[in-house]
Amino acid sequence: MKVKNKLFSNTILYTVGEVVPRIISFLMMPIFTRFLSPADYGILSYTNSVISFIYVFCTLSLNSYVLRFYFECKDENEQQKMIGNIFCFIALVNIFVLVLLNLFGPKIIDITNISVPWKPYFRLAVFNNFLESFSIIPMVYYRVKQNAKTFVCISLTRCVLQYVITFVMLAVCGFGLMSQYYGRIVVLLPFAIIYFSIILKHGKINLDLKQIKSALKFSLPLLPGAISYLALTSIDRIILERYVSLEIIGIYNIAYTIAMAMNMIIQSFYKAIEPNVFQKYSDDSNQTSFLFYMTKMNNIYNFALYVGALALAVFSEEALMIVASEKFYKAASYVPFVLVGVIFSGRNLLMGCVLTAEKRSVISGISTMLGAMISLVLNLLLIPKVGVIAAPIALSISYLFMNIFLKIVTRIKFFNNWQDLVAMLLFCFSSLISFVNFSFNRITVVVIKIIFYIIVVVIYGMVYRIHKNIKSVLQK
Repeated sequence: MKVKNKLFSNTILYTVGEVVPRIISFLMMPIFTRFLSPADYGILSYTNSVISFIYVFCTLSLNSYVLRFYFECKDENEQQKMIGNIFCFIALVNIFVLVLLNLFGPKIIDITNISVPWKPYFRLAVFNNFLESFSIIPMVYYRVKQNAKTFVCISLTRCVLQYVITFVMLAVCGFGLMSQYYGRIVVLLPFAIIYFSIILKHGKINLDLKQIKSALKFSLPLLPGAISYLALTSIDRIILERYVSLEIIGIYNIAYTIAMAMNMIIQSFYKAIEPNVFQKYSDDSNQTSFLFYMTKMNNIYNFALYVGALALAVFSEEALMIVASEKFYKAASYVPFVLVGVIFSGRNLLMGCVLTAEKRSVISGISTMLGAMISLVLNLLLIPKVGVIAAPIALSISYLFMNIFLKIVTRIKFFNNWQDLVAMLLFCFSSLISFVNFSFNRITVVVIKIIFYIIVVVIYGMVYRIHKNIKSVLQK
């Protein structure tokens, strides 16, 4: 009973730790968009996208090695040595990368004619990445110890402090865009000391090259998957910089952020059903009962997915009026396009869950690499011709191909192709209302949209037979 209670409480804590920062981010968006221009957001988005790739090479997925092999250590002494050893190696790698980038980064920026200068933006972003690297192993330690309370406490404290200090620098001190970089540095510097003290307390500083070799043998094959995921979700902004202004990139990034709010719904729903899927798969001696369960659950999941996405698509303009300043309202026209990709991504997640239950999770990694390659090619081909709108189109097509691939390889066919087709066509058609220029006042427009939204939700309920499926799942 204690194990179950701890599992439940840890799940709640990790969910809080994941959701709260996103909520704070949305609450701060009206303030940030008031003081920052679209071009400022473009610079921030571009440097974050580039640094995300650098971060992967700085960590080398060694956190996965600790998570996987921590419990295979013979005793606590070996566990402490592992923690200290991997921490030291990551620190050395990051020192090397920091020096290397400061030596050659300015030259690379000049040679490639990147519109974002090295000083001060990239230099500060690289230093922030260096400080961030100290958090990896200490936070993994609390995960392997199942100490979710401390893990979430540290994460949330850092998050809140960062937003508070950034706000003061932006709104009070007038630092502008620099507040986004300085705010992180001010918080990360003392937290780097905290992370180091955690290692000193729970680990043993050492450098075991034999273990490092073993760790790299395990972690390096994971890098293509991590890089592929980043390419799938971030490469568009890097390519956009070559063909559109930073102002347009900033507006697109706001649209992307609004659309990705759907991930909170997706992850919350997915985390709720994931344990049930694994348990049902393990308990059922034949696939008939599992297929029945997954068919019903898939319909409920897709209904929730489309209802949430449709709300963001139909009311994207109103959402931007609440969370952004007027100079970012143009982002509303991009939101529905990004949401198509988000929907396919959400549907892929459920099929990936089944593949994990079948112990074939490697296929999910293959699908991600496939999607990344398609995204890269489409962005390179389409952005020079049609501009920023090519980015969400490439994202949607990439996730669509991943969806088709996963449907082909999933042994347990729990989805219904006609329902999927009707649901997506209905979403695309319904999203068109967000592009209509009504001649009524704002209140009338909102009322019209609400009525329209309710009608479409009812149709979705009929397509997925939502009442019957929910009743059936609850009875089982």
